[in-house]
Amino acid sequence: MDATPTSSLALEDQLCFALHRATRAVTRGYGPLLAHLGLTYPQYLVMLALWQVDREASAETDPPAPDAGALGVGELRDRLGMDNGTITPLVRRLAGMGLVTRERSVRDERRVLVRLTDEGRALRASARAVPADALTRIPLDATERRALMDQLNRITEAVGPR
Repeated sequence: MDATPTSSLALEDQLCFALHRATRAVTRGYGPLLAHLGLTYPQYLVMLALWQVDREASAETDPPAPDAGALGVGELRDRLGMDNGTITPLVRRLAGMGLVTRERSVRDERRVLVRLTDEGRALRASARAVPADALTRIPLDATERRALMDQLNRITEAVGPR
């Protein structure tokens, strides 16, 4: 593997620029797919994280812990690689839409937990087609997609999540 950095300052030689353009293009592609859900792309990411946690909590066989099915705002921020100035308004907006609730943890009053409402849970069914529809716009097969995701995750881990 050639790890020799380029000394070129040409825009087209910059990995960061290629990643930036690809990210913007993919994100823009989600706009029409999410419009019928009434979500923006960042709101969709928050909902994906909450749908996953909610599903995991509902699959537990033991009596659920008081915080089961919820994520702290900090946990949500870290999972999504966002900062406080981004995640807090997103969560407030989703709460205003009736899709999530924000509540203090019974275990630690300093933690604000975000939990799906019944309406937020129901939206999951309407969102099922979004990932497959989004992938139709990306010219990669499953093997290429997996390899790209692995490479991007390696970059994120090496450079840092935030």
